[in-house]
Amino acid sequence: MTKRIGLVGYFKWGNYGDELFREVLTDLFAGDEDIEVDVMHDMTEAPYFSGSVAERVDKFDAIIIGGGDLVIPWSLSPLYWKEEYLAKPVFVIGVEVPRWGGWKEEVCLEMSRFLQHENVKFIHARSEASAKWMQEHLRPKIDVYPGIDIVCAMDFPFHAPQNKVLGLITRAYQNIDPVHINAFLQKAVDDGWTIKHIPLGTAPTSEEDIAEAHEHTFTPRSITVTRTIEELTREIQTCQMLLSMKFHGCVVGHMSGVPTVTLSRADKFVHFYQRIGRAAFLSVAGDARLPELFYLGMSGVDRHGVEELRAVAKQEVQMLRDAVLQYV
Repeated sequence: MTKRIGLVGYFKWGNYGDELFREVLTDLFAGDEDIEVDVMHDMTEAPYFSGSVAERVDKFDAIIIGGGDLVIPWSLSPLYWKEEYLAKPVFVIGVEVPRWGGWKEEVCLEMSRFLQHENVKFIHARSEASAKWMQEHLRPKIDVYPGIDIVCAMDFPFHAPQNKVLGLITRAYQNIDPVHINAFLQKAVDDGWTIKHIPLGTAPTSEEDIAEAHEHTFTPRSITVTRTIEELTREIQTCQMLLSMKFHGCVVGHMSGVPTVTLSRADKFVHFYQRIGRAAFLSVAGDARLPELFYLGMSGVDRHGVEELRAVAKQEVQMLRDAVLQYV
């Protein structure tokens, strides 16, 4: 008899990192002929389910929630923490706690009630800081495992070409002053580099990112438009260096051997870059020292460190698989 596992997360919006999460979680059970994996929601606008949530949940034997910035202390998502999910064994994987928005007591109480339920069987956070915060403030009945971003478990080829191509990854709705970004890019051009702007997403996210990319005025610069997650990954891997606002541009770049300077110091960037020993690569668009990081970005990525990180991530997704198979 076929068992069904439902996925809950920011899926189907075309966000690069979340679609990689879906790939990791789907592939985790790909060798099991008697297991099917499918996204729970069938709409990308509230209420996210075209029919009864309880009836949809009833079609599954277990539910995996994750990953990403899903434990938001000031905002309770109407998708991620539905009470109806608790009718089945629930497994939480690869979540982060963004802290920039503060917290609301009523939101934390609701998430706490969810995570303390007896049907929550596994909780994994993608940073030690997030695991600690969840343990202290949400107090689940089971331990929160402090881990790494599960995209690190993917088998990306490790090869940074020496082609002087700098990949620029930005995102929509940032309203930033590009003066320091442009200064970084100018240093690269002056050194003989080519600038490739990569809108890192598929539809519908890509449409917003492509429009944003066209608003940048820096020249010379090409804009590379792709339509699949696989093509986006290949575009990252054709660069010798990256300058990225998007977290999984940074993760995939690093795991592929491409040195990546960040354009964000959000919690997830800080936690990941501290973990890989590259905190010096953290920056933001308004940082006057950003242009000088171009020279730092020319330093290579340690292959052994990447292999160790991948081994840890593979072990952590295997822990999830083992936990799920106890109940399906």
